[in-house]
Amino acid sequence: MELPEDIEKQFQDELIVIKEEKKMAYVTSIERLAKKEMILEAISTRFKSVPEDIASFINNIKAADKLKAIFRQAITCESLDDFREILKTAD
Repeated sequence: MELPEDIEKQFQDELIVIKEEKKMAYVTSIERLAKKEMILEAISTRFKSVPEDIASFINNIKAADKLKAIFRQAITCESLDDFREILKTAD
């Protein structure tokens, strides 16, 4: 959805104020989806497939900081079993 230019600017200005007040990062659903896709791609590339249990777990995560941490683990874990163990502690 596109907003008129003046309303878009107002929205962005208000968003900056809110972020500064709350000291939190604003992560859109599209950004979360992209992070999930990156995790799934890393697993697929490293281990040739993404088991359904892992894909389901990743797709149900809402917290951006948790996704970032899991991505780091996805690119460094030794095996899918190790990754599953990591996911158990991330829950």
